[in-house]
Amino acid sequence: MACNKDEAVRAKQLAESRMQRGQFVEALKFANKAKKLCADVDDIAQILAICEVHIAALNKLSSSEMDWYQILQTERLSEEAIVKKQYRKLALLLHPDKNKFAGAEAAFKLIGEANSVLSDQAKRSLHDMKVKVHVRHAVPKTPSHHSNGDINLLVQESLDRMMQQQSQRKQLDMIREILEQRAKKRRKC
Repeated sequence: MACNKDEAVRAKQLAESRMQRGQFVEALKFANKAKKLCADVDDIAQILAICEVHIAALNKLSSSEMDWYQILQTERLSEEAIVKKQYRKLALLLHPDKNKFAGAEAAFKLIGEANSVLSDQAKRSLHDMKVKVHVRHAVPKTPSHHSNGDINLLVQESLDRMMQQQSQRKQLDMIREILEQRAKKRRKC
């Protein structure tokens, strides 16, 4: 298949203009189009990395909680070595000294924060708990017509979920308390 370099460059320019406006979803579409038209278009990997990090930052676990695994583009609950390797890969693409595109510096800060959370065992444990709570809160869609047995099963599942949530809240509170105690001890030293 022939490479259409002119069209790819045009799509890349459109991606850059969208990035300057903070429209990373649209920018990603144009960047992917540019890559599809001509895989060796200049700096496309940097543009894609910026867009993907910013889009991941928009998809939060809750109203304020980032999904750091998604920002680093790793599977949830990935091993520490995988997290570290992915951070290094993205850091090379996003470092502001090497990447001058709009949004690169902010994306670099986001992956730095993600690495900071996922590299610290206590912070990572707390984040993993939040991820697990979020995953369990995702309610599967159910049909509108149920037999009595189905309704009883749904009620039981709902009660079980509520009990798990209470237990998880207690665990999160305990972890927060431990982290606060450690922070107080560090301040005293």
